[in-house]
Amino acid sequence: MNSLSEEIQALAKITGNDKEFIYSEYSQRQLKVIMDEMKRIEETVNPNWPEEKKASYIYDMLSMNGDISSHPLLGQALFFKHMMDRQGIKCDYVRENKDGKLSTYNVVTTEKGIITYSDENMKKIKPKIDFIDAWNKKYQELISSGNDSKTAQELTRDIMKHYLTNGNTDTKDSSNLHVDIDGISHGKVFDSLIDNYIAKCQENPNQSLRSNGERTFRTAILETMQKYGLEQARKAVRDFAIRGNAGSFTNDKRSRTNLEHESFSNGEALDCILESAIKPQVITFINAWNKKQQELMSSGKDSKTAQELTRDIMKHYLSSGNTDKPNLHVDIDSGVTHDEVLDSLIDDYVARCQVEPAQKISNPREVALRRAIRGAIHDKHKPEQIKEAVRSFVLTGKFRSEGMGGEKSIDDLNQYTTLDISNGEALGCIIDSSIPKTQQKSKFFSRKDFEKVSPPRDKSIFSKTMNWIKDRLAKVVHNHFKNEDDGR
Repeated sequence: MNSLSEEIQALAKITGNDKEFIYSEYSQRQLKVIMDEMKRIEETVNPNWPEEKKASYIYDMLSMNGDISSHPLLGQALFFKHMMDRQGIKCDYVRENKDGKLSTYNVVTTEKGIITYSDENMKKIKPKIDFIDAWNKKYQELISSGNDSKTAQELTRDIMKHYLTNGNTDTKDSSNLHVDIDGISHGKVFDSLIDNYIAKCQENPNQSLRSNGERTFRTAILETMQKYGLEQARKAVRDFAIRGNAGSFTNDKRSRTNLEHESFSNGEALDCILESAIKPQVITFINAWNKKQQELMSSGKDSKTAQELTRDIMKHYLSSGNTDKPNLHVDIDSGVTHDEVLDSLIDDYVARCQVEPAQKISNPREVALRRAIRGAIHDKHKPEQIKEAVRSFVLTGKFRSEGMGGEKSIDDLNQYTTLDISNGEALGCIIDSSIPKTQQKSKFFSRKDFEKVSPPRDKSIFSKTMNWIKDRLAKVVHNHFKNEDDGR
């Protein structure tokens, strides 16, 4: 790779500007980090790969770098074009002004045809992930303020429903209604959840139905989708979930009429949309984690040991099911199987792999695992097939998923990157991604923690400390006024 200055010049030429334009958008530190990352990516590209696979791999790797993918205008499209030039692959850098909004994307021409690369998929998924994180944070706030898990879950649901339909609330009287999601409007978050729900309806219309009313709701969605497309289906779902107005659904096969005569309210529709994103199995798992960690700390374990033991117990539960041994038993709600919990955790993990940059992950083996998953996604494997391959690995140590609906099978995710992670460690990564960080850094203290603290031998240490603080403060104040008098 050329010197940093030469690389910056090449980037500036792509945009039609001089080097100062690039420096105005990125700091020197960011540019060096990005160039080092580009060099590392180039070293891992197999020269025998066909052009379309090289392009797909490089685009995927760049998207995991937060310094690159987070830039609103230049970002990934610019650096991807630069790397395609270096690979000798024909690639256009396109800037488009649509409805007053400037966006960038790439058009790559290979022997197999033309491929367009944009970050639309990431933009659609990220609001959902941010919503899940905000849900978990609000839920933990309510638990910390003294609510039991059931009450906290119900309150969180009500707060999130209010946020989706009304936007955020910043008034002092309603501070409990504030939802911590920055930089994304509640409308985009809502659309992301609706898209997620519509996708679930398309995958399996009869899976996890709450009632006959939801069956009628899903039928109306699919009929509208088939006749008018996604935009109209999304509008119909939004209108019904917010106002109870079914008028935007098609009435083919009496879909709209059946929904209007069904005892299915807009609040129930909103619950269905929420539950497709915030899976009750994951909430149940978080509750069980919290309870087990508190049990261990109450028995005298320090916080770090309790957390490690909790993780081991939960890994055992997910891979083998529950046990009656008191030390290994997990208090999971009846009616929820460990397979359902594991599927829900994997579902969330695969979604996170698509949107979270590599800098968020400190474990290089997990970075490789995520790259393998993203490689399978870019290779046009269906999400369900990828999840099955990940499930197979964490349970048996072998990535394997039969092809579904004529799709090719996934025999080994090693084809996308070199994996050096055990199935047990991979399961731990999946667990950690679902447990809110505030719960991993426990606020509880065990008896053992307190026993480590002993009273000071010098009984007058408190008064001596206070006298020192007073003396130091007096000197600071004196110097401040002296400087002021001197005009400094």
